[in-house]
Amino acid sequence: MILNNSQNRKIIFNYLNNVLEDDFIDEIIIPLFSSRGYEHYRTNSHGPGEKGKDIIFCRYIDLHYDLEYIAIQAKAEPVTASNVADIAKQLMRAYKTSIPLKAGSGTTKPNYAILINARKHTNDVSAELPDLVDNY
Repeated sequence: MILNNSQNRKIIFNYLNNVLEDDFIDEIIIPLFSSRGYEHYRTNSHGPGEKGKDIIFCRYIDLHYDLEYIAIQAKAEPVTASNVADIAKQLMRAYKTSIPLKAGSGTTKPNYAILINARKHTNDVSAELPDLVDNY
């Protein structure tokens, strides 16, 4: 457990401002979702083939007798007014494009697409991003 104090917040802030995206995925995102009962379904290599999905998690939902899929768009870069539209497009692409199933043929769509960023974003981005992703 990390104590909530100013020194630890500075350590965390410095880590997040310097971490590389792949390290952020491996050291923070995967352990976070794994601790919440999600299976690490797939990590895609960076580039156009990822369709906005850096990482995919799934977990079985008893109530629905089905799997829930979450597509993560991971970033380790500041989000500003100049790049928020591109990030919104990546997030919508992650949500709207199919995931190939591991077993057999077929695809499924993610139930959710989530942007997780290690860096700060501006107040304008907080207001603009929900509108750019059509409030999905």
